[in-house]
Amino acid sequence: MEDTIVKTHPAKLKKIIVAMMAAGIVPMVWGDPGISKSAQIYQVADMLNLEPIDARLSQMEPGDLIGYPFPQDGRLTFLPTDLIPLEGTPLPDGKDGWLLFFDEVNHAAQDTAKAFQKVVLDRMVGQYKMHPECHMICAGNLESNRAGANKMTTSNASRLGHIYTYADLDQYLDDFALVVVNGIQNIDQRIVDFLLWKPEVFHVFDPNSLERTFPCPRTYHFLSRAIRPLRDDQIDIELVAGLIGTGTGHEFLTYVQNRSELPTLEQICADPKGTKVPTRGDIIYTLLSTFIMKLTVEQTPAVLTYIEPMSMEYQQYLMQGLSKRKTAALACPEAAKWVAKFAKEVIA
Repeated sequence: MEDTIVKTHPAKLKKIIVAMMAAGIVPMVWGDPGISKSAQIYQVADMLNLEPIDARLSQMEPGDLIGYPFPQDGRLTFLPTDLIPLEGTPLPDGKDGWLLFFDEVNHAAQDTAKAFQKVVLDRMVGQYKMHPECHMICAGNLESNRAGANKMTTSNASRLGHIYTYADLDQYLDDFALVVVNGIQNIDQRIVDFLLWKPEVFHVFDPNSLERTFPCPRTYHFLSRAIRPLRDDQIDIELVAGLIGTGTGHEFLTYVQNRSELPTLEQICADPKGTKVPTRGDIIYTLLSTFIMKLTVEQTPAVLTYIEPMSMEYQQYLMQGLSKRKTAALACPEAAKWVAKFAKEVIA
């Protein structure tokens, strides 16, 4: 069923969220665990100059949404908590309002989910009106993720606008990993290079796996924090596997240990015939995979000269990889000449 759902590319996610909010609709963002749904929602708060409020519905009780009983003049009245801004609440300093982020919505207990309906539809906390500049957004994991999510009731689902998204490496690199804050790149360059070499392990989620962790944007962030102060030879497999999983952990460590033998694109372009060609097959494939992800049309002539001593198996791997990516790197006369010369091998 989920395979037929229209999914939003992460690069468009914030645009769709803002469009729903402008129409007075509360967006509900769905996706696998660890794909940075929360991070993008906080980026929306920054875009709209709103103060974010983290409200984990899974950790809330009905009273947090409708108020708690309090005796007054011989009767009980329901007093709201200070979590949700109400009419008359002063705006946060320098902000235009709030973005009330209800995370883990479909992990909530049934009674809490029922109380949530009035908040979303009526913008009421018990008998109190929500502040007109308090905007809401929700997020949750898919039921198929087996992450403890409950099936959302139709009454709650029909009150929300639903957006399904996924992890995308290019967007992750541009919007987060390569961003420099206070002179430090968000994600350690060794992880960036590894993901460019092997993009298929950027997000690998198997709800049936017995491992406690898996590679995803969240866990690569953890790995970056852990290895940033360490040299290549100080990184232990136990550390890496405990953050991104055993299989990908071994691949990452092998890549890091061998990367010193890998020439850079800059070195190759400066001296394509004089730059040493690796002899080990796994290192050659590492190098060629990097070419497939990074090569520009200006660099292609030098790289084609560099790979001439390699066997046809390796040359074919590179050219077919570039072709599958439909990259502009092949839009040069040298690439056309190579294809014409080795057409039979490429087709084979």
